[in-house]
Amino acid sequence: MASPDDQPGDRTDPFLDAVPATSREELLSQTGEATLERLHRGEETHLRWTHTGEPPEHLLRLLPKLPVFLPGCEDLLLVGHGFTARDFDFTLADSELALSASDVLPLLAQAYELDKGFAEHAGSSVGYFDPARLYVRNQRRNGLRGLDDLRLRFYHLEDLSPDAEAYTLTRGLADWLHTIVGKRESAAGQFADNLGSLRAFLEAVRDQPADFASLAFRLKVAVASAERSNVGLVRENNEDAYMVLHSRLNGVSESASVFAVADGMGGHNAGELASSLCLELLRFYSGLWPLGRASRQRSTPTLIGEHLRTISAEILDSAATDPELVGMGTTLTGVFLTYRGWLEKSAPLVSVTSYVFNVGDSRAFVLDSERLRALTRDHSYVQQMVDSGSITEEEAYAHPQRNVILQGVGITPEIQPDVAFFRLPLESFTVICTDGLTDLVREPRLVELASEADSPDSLAEALVREALTEGGKDNISVIVLAPRLAFE
Repeated sequence: MASPDDQPGDRTDPFLDAVPATSREELLSQTGEATLERLHRGEETHLRWTHTGEPPEHLLRLLPKLPVFLPGCEDLLLVGHGFTARDFDFTLADSELALSASDVLPLLAQAYELDKGFAEHAGSSVGYFDPARLYVRNQRRNGLRGLDDLRLRFYHLEDLSPDAEAYTLTRGLADWLHTIVGKRESAAGQFADNLGSLRAFLEAVRDQPADFASLAFRLKVAVASAERSNVGLVRENNEDAYMVLHSRLNGVSESASVFAVADGMGGHNAGELASSLCLELLRFYSGLWPLGRASRQRSTPTLIGEHLRTISAEILDSAATDPELVGMGTTLTGVFLTYRGWLEKSAPLVSVTSYVFNVGDSRAFVLDSERLRALTRDHSYVQQMVDSGSITEEEAYAHPQRNVILQGVGITPEIQPDVAFFRLPLESFTVICTDGLTDLVREPRLVELASEADSPDSLAEALVREALTEGGKDNISVIVLAPRLAFE
């Protein structure tokens, strides 16, 4: 479940001076001859670690290798001994509320790689585990909490020792996370068993940190789904469509799943045609997406974006052949998963990579008994006004132009789809839906319905029923995903 871009930068000239034009320096920590400072330069902040004396031999061996090894490292100092790095958001000790179950495996993997790297490059290990001296950075701070991408950061090179026990970070982090997950288990509802499996995995890693890689492949996940679509109480036709597709690519050892909804628009039956045609084209093109993981030329998000633009162009061409179809188009929102095995039954969690894609104002979000975390942002006129501060989110719900979208598949070939990596939620439902649900059912009620659900089926049924109770003014389509975790 590692992020595809979770690697330190490889600088062409690592021996650069400290960040220039620093307007203010803030001392964060001083241990003996080592200091960690925050450098303020306008609105940007960076970190600088320095050792004022002659560092011990193991640090002298490690320092030149930091730019290509240490996550977050930017440059080595030209004068003296030290490095600059990207800033963090909070210490690990202060991160409990920000962490989700889906962060556990990636954070542990990062600790394991750090332990291995320190042993390889400096013949040393971290002397002790202290969550106040480890840091967390959210690599994707764009306001969509479902897309949070938390990374572990380590700066205190003075804590390394050639005499320390191996895999201190991995062992200590597993033990610390075991406590955090245990606090949440009793309140996790239908996902309590998932957290129980996660705790069993953490216990094994704590006891055998050197075996993390093999233990990680024993943590298996299956994803159950439920789908519902209803014409509503006002419209005669259902212009919504949805698709659930599981496939296995022979010869590549990759399997894939696509879950998507489309909300068509246009006169006569054009809306129905647009949404169904869009998903049929998606069925074809999504079969090529697993190849993106093996390609050095185009990343998976790039490939998805290109194919969504192709689908838009093909729908536009179809509309040009029939005057009654001119102006037809559709929203498109979905989740794409790649993995090894069969996700409906069991796949190693470490092999799962998740992407969300969106054009228009259908939505995807992560939902549990405590909160809703958005995975997508509407391509709509009112969302643009909210983003600019012209109106509030509350005002957007009643705005007369709330259904005006700025992008739609088939409306123009030059669409700009949003495609993003995210971590598959392990203690929450993932919901993909058309605006027939979210225009009528507000976030507090959605959270309440999630707290009452014991399966994806029961939640999907409850969401559609609630939209109908609130008037059913539009077609309503939902897909609900729920993970099942096991440590084998």
